[in-house]
Amino acid sequence: MKKGFILLMLSLFFSMKFVSLNALEQTGLGVYDYTALAPFEDNKHIIIKRTTAIACDNALKKYVDTFDSAKKTNFKKIEEQIKKNISKYMQCGDNIVDQNADIVEKKFSIAVKANIDEKAIDEAIIQSSSVAKKTDDASEIMIYFVVRAQDKIIKKKDRVINVKKTKKSSDTSASEAENEGELELSETTTDTVVTEEGGSVIESSEKIVWKIQDGYEDAISSSFEDSIVEAGYELIPSFDIDAVSELQDAIKSAYSENDQLPSKLRKKISQAVAEEEIPFYIMGTFDIGKKETDSATGLVVANVTMNAARIYELKERKGKIRTKTKASVASIQRKGKGSTEKEAITNAIVLAAKAGAGKLMQKMIKKDIQ
Repeated sequence: MKKGFILLMLSLFFSMKFVSLNALEQTGLGVYDYTALAPFEDNKHIIIKRTTAIACDNALKKYVDTFDSAKKTNFKKIEEQIKKNISKYMQCGDNIVDQNADIVEKKFSIAVKANIDEKAIDEAIIQSSSVAKKTDDASEIMIYFVVRAQDKIIKKKDRVINVKKTKKSSDTSASEAENEGELELSETTTDTVVTEEGGSVIESSEKIVWKIQDGYEDAISSSFEDSIVEAGYELIPSFDIDAVSELQDAIKSAYSENDQLPSKLRKKISQAVAEEEIPFYIMGTFDIGKKETDSATGLVVANVTMNAARIYELKERKGKIRTKTKASVASIQRKGKGSTEKEAITNAIVLAAKAGAGKLMQKMIKKDIQ
């Protein structure tokens, strides 16, 4: 009896662990036409079972609909595998939140709450990729990100264009008068000058000057490493490549004024990475936004946006290194909380980096890039 109680408690513990740590709650709705099984009470258990299965399938579909196009394509490749072993990826059917039997229409409906193991599904997608199935050494990816905060905003004076137009017109009138019995004609000319003034203002755009923030490299590397390694690649930090380290001042200087690197500098980076026989590298920025304070806890809240993250592929053609963008993520924003501003920024960077890395790897898997 005691042993059975212990086993029951362990089972409940691991079930709760599944729900709390890895699971996303998703509601599903199922409607089943039980005309062939009527009356309802005679086949109640069969009808409920079939309707619940439809509701659970609906919950999974709703979850998949939240994926971006790359992840959705990757999921479709393993959808049948997931559904055949659904208990590994989703707990569903135990939590029925609503049910209704329409005796007239002979339709039974059920609403359920399903707990979907996101990590398990992500791992299944990754394991299905050709990169993960490689038996030789993993392809290497170097990452280089710059963290920056707004230093100042420069706005040039607006360009003013003044326009002055002058119009001149003449009006001639004639009159006649009698002088000593003779009729005389006379003409009078009046000149009128009209001046119009106006113009336009061309507003100058604002330019943001950024201040580079060091000290977040480890947080970025560790956050990217999970997704990159799980996808079958090997992460190479930029500081491991001396030629790239020598370019860091130029890289930081460029990112302090622009969102993209100049082409000449990017070519130097590509050359430095290619010389190490590394086929891919990722670059981008993490931009720190305005600091906030959480009203409930008093903690510092940091807003961080991962911008213009791109994966570049390097290939040698005719003795020259060609750089091609293989995947990109435009913008991912996350909030982080902490007792200090640095802690809040670090937490926000970690969240943005993990989300961005996951999206980039899904795009690499979709394109079957090894």
